[in-house]
Amino acid sequence: MATLIEPDGVRNIGEILNKNATLQGFRVTSYPEHRVQAQQDIKALLRSGALQPTETFVEGLDAAPQAFVDLFKGANLGKLVVRV
Repeated sequence: MATLIEPDGVRNIGEILNKNATLQGFRVTSYPEHRVQAQQDIKALLRSGALQPTETFVEGLDAAPQAFVDLFKGANLGKLVVRV
């Protein structure tokens, strides 16, 4: 039995069109003039505790291969850290 591979990309484009929605992306690198201020603002938020980084921890080098697989499945939240 053949495995059907779904293409990457938007799968509900019909719904987007039906709702007259706008889909727009951006890249941080498109705004280099805001980099220094953004870094200062983010550092201040981290220091104050207003911004909490999300990290997923797994224990031991033996867990690293499965953690790597899970990383590409999206099983982690935020940064994935393997503690050795």
